[in-house]
Amino acid sequence: MEDEQTKQKRKEALQDLFHEMSLEDCPILVEGLRDRLALVIAGIDESHIIMLHGKPLYEVEEYLEMHDRVILLLDYDREGKKLFKRFRRYLQKHKVRIINRYRRIIYQIFDGHLDCIEHLRRYFT
Repeated sequence: MEDEQTKQKRKEALQDLFHEMSLEDCPILVEGLRDRLALVIAGIDESHIIMLHGKPLYEVEEYLEMHDRVILLLDYDREGKKLFKRFRRYLQKHKVRIINRYRRIIYQIFDGHLDCIEHLRRYFT
């Protein structure tokens, strides 16, 4: 359990990071509905968020291929890492720049103790 000071520092760091992310003009790929909801609550325009859940992977890949940059904000668990590698290979092959910096910084904010993007929601409600 984190103390209030740690929670406040994380909240402020996340607010700054998500504000910066909201200024990016590119799709943000997440795994599911709860991940999407966490980003919307954090201030990300939902029209920029692409969800994997309920869609064939090839369809998502083809959509992302139409952009020059993509933010991959997939979970940190085994499935999320597997999906990240798949999309990274595919997008690099199609010359789409992957913005991984936000995913990496979020992981650092939590000292590596975060599994799912959906858990960020508690810092914005």
